Formats: sequence, C-alpha cells, structure tokens
Amino acid sequence: MNLTKIDCSIVGSSSGLGDTELYSVFNPLQRAGCLVAGFASGSSNSVSGQISSRLALEHFSAAVSQHLISKTNTANIDDTFLLEALELAFKEANRSVYEFGHKLAAGGRMGTSLLGIAICNGNIGVAKSDSGSVYIVRNEEVVPFFVEEDRGNSSSSKNYVGANSLVNVELSSLPLEASDTIIAFSRTLEPNEEIRLIDFILAGFLNNGAGLKHLTKQLFSGSDLEPSVLSVIVGPEGIYLKEAV
Repeated sequence: MNLTKIDCSIVGSSSGLGDTELYSVFNPLQRAGCLVAGFASGSSNSVSGQISSRLALEHFSAAVSQHLISKTNTANIDDTFLLEALELAFKEANRSVYEFGHKLAAGGRMGTSLLGIAICNGNIGVAKSDSGSVYIVRNEEVVPFFVEEDRGNSSSSKNYVGANSLVNVELSSLPLEASDTIIAFSRTLEPNEEIRLIDFILAGFLNNGAGLKHLTKQLFSGSDLEPSVLSVIVGPEGIYLKEAV
C-alpha cells in the first residue's frame, strides 16, 4: 500500500527562546506522501545562538532537498537513501556553522542542536545532533526512535552542530504503516515528561478536538523549556483529481 496522505500539525515553542529556536517543514519533491522537517535550537539565547540555528537550518534544508531531488527515480527512495540524505545534510549544516564561527574568531562558542525528519515512499528517517525526541504511535504503543542514556546528566558532553569540525549524527529509520502517528520535539524530553506523554497519548489527547495544541499545553504546563512540537499522521493512498479524471 502506498502511503500518500500526510496530515501535519505543528506548535511552535513559547519558551521565550526567540529566534534561537527555529523550524522548517516542507516537501522538496512536491510528491504526495513526502515530508522533510528540521528543528534547530541555538546553544545559547544570544546573537551567536540565533546565527547558529538559522545557518544550520538553512543549510540542512538546502542539502537534504538537493540530495532527495538528485534521485532520478524518486519511487526508489528507501530508508537507506533517506538516512544518507539526512546525514549529508547534517554534515553540511555543521560545516556552515563551524566555518562561520571561525571566520568571526568565535570557534567553539557557536553551536546548535539539530533534529531532522524525512518521510517518503512509506519510510521515515530521523537524525539528530545533541537534542530532540521523536516517537511513533502505532497500535496503542508509543515507541521512541532514540534511546536516551544521558538524560539529566549535566556533565555529559554536548554534541552541537558547528561546535567542532566533525559532528556525530544519530540515525534511525523504519517502514511506516497506515494510521501511524509521528510526534517530534525540538528538545529531548525528561523521563517524567516522556511518561506523561505516553499517558496523554494513550488517553486520546491527540484525537480530541484540540489535538496537538492541547497535548502540548498539558505536557509542558509550568515548564520554562517548552519545545516546538510536530505531529504527522500517516494515511493510506489518497485519490487525487488528476488521477481520477
């Protein structure tokens, strides 16, 4: 079954981070069932943080689009190709921020977390550097794409895009099924937040009238670090007018 229907909702951050936290959601292939999303959050709430996140997101978006479009037969794009596109895009984002920082003699003081998602042909690829959480909801189960081992450990080293000449990119992928829901956060959830998220989803918060906005408000009530949140509901093959005529 071709999964050509995607319903996308997003709630921007209201944590007062201003221009240091940015996101972009687009369809570079202009094909039904394809989506790319990127989230960047500067390492500091400053001008350098704003520049870092803007540069990283801009170069990530351009690079992942270029790689996906380069595929002669887009029907053959699989999970391996999606992960390759994401990894190359992260490396390009890292190069842009790192080189800019060194031109300004600000090397090591510029950086941003980066989270990327690519969906096409019934597959999803996810990549991140430093921070971000992504979950799939399927058959009343909520499963994370990444296992977070160092949450809450303030001494763990950061893996910001642009902080060093090389960046470590965490990658994950899987085939999608009709009615899957993907929910992504621009920062990594704390263990208690993850537990509450699972409880809220299983209680049907995403299915009520308020949907994602209601879930976000309840999940981060009282928090000063409310992230941007994206939800993607994957549907079965759609019927389009040009195909039906």
